Amino acid sequence: MTTDEFDEIFPFFHYIRAKKNTYLFKQHEPLDGLYFLIHGKIKIFKTNSQGKEQLVNLYYGKDIFPHIGHYFHTKTYPANALTLQDADIFAISAEHIEQLLLKTPALTMYFLQVMGEKVVDLQNRLEEKLLGTTAEQVTGLLIRLADRHGHPVSDQKIRLNETFQNTDLANMIGITRETVSRTMTALYAEEVLTKDEKGRLIIDMPRMKKLTGGE
Repeated sequence: MTTDEFDEIFPFFHYIRAKKNTYLFKQHEPLDGLYFLIHGKIKIFKTNSQGKEQLVNLYYGKDIFPHIGHYFHTKTYPANALTLQDADIFAISAEHIEQLLLKTPALTMYFLQVMGEKVVDLQNRLEEKLLGTTAEQVTGLLIRLADRHGHPVSDQKIRLNETFQNTDLANMIGITRETVSRTMTALYAEEVLTKDEKGRLIIDMPRMKKLTGGE
């Protein structure tokens, strides 16, 4: 996006400084905008009629939510968005989305790229769920987290920028915490996984990908 294009669309965005434990939107509320997370931590989750919580995603910065496809199809928010840390966010109202997409090709291409990445990610996750073992689902999730939220610490190893509990990992892929714990214990024993002094996971990526059938 050129400087002129950015200057043209910037007035349509408004800045939000959201404190920890703030709901940005709730499930089934009318979709009135999209959010661009600059800094902070956002939990996206659903709740059923019994109040049971299902973690959908965690965002840590430089992410867009919800998926723009919901704007064109459902017109309601598909889940809840809760800040887990103070967050810096830019938001754009729903009434301006189509206008900007029509007048700013660079922004349209950016959204198409993001949507394409999410479709591929969902396809891979579905294949893991249908065809993979529970251990492969866990290792696949760890690889995705490393790709999205990791920082290289050597040629082969990536450290996750945030800490993840086994319960978080289990909720992300819809299996039990006990199943995740067994897989994680095996990965620690083989030193495919280690932790730093802050409890952040360090992943040996070539060995982890080999466990999922990758190269």
